[in-house]
Amino acid sequence: MKPARGYADQIPKRELLAYQADVKGSIFRQIRQFIKQHGITQKTLARRIGMNEGQLSRRLRGDYDLRLETLSDLARGLGCRIDVRLECENEVKQVE
Repeated sequence: MKPARGYADQIPKRELLAYQADVKGSIFRQIRQFIKQHGITQKTLARRIGMNEGQLSRRLRGDYDLRLETLSDLARGLGCRIDVRLECENEVKQVE
């Protein structure tokens, strides 16, 4: 039996990877902007979330995959909450 194909399976791999990079980049830009606006150092944030400054720096550059746990830790360390919003650019297609 063939596995069911989802919508993401219909998108060319290069396009999907580019989209994922855009999403990740947008999230990290927002985090870096917040840090700068509120005068928080990476050293302070790293200490708050239990990692060293080098690890935090690599994550903020996007050197690692963005995990929900990491995003949650960053938000907690900044005293923020995560607000996820989905916006559809096109009509959502039904996949059979």
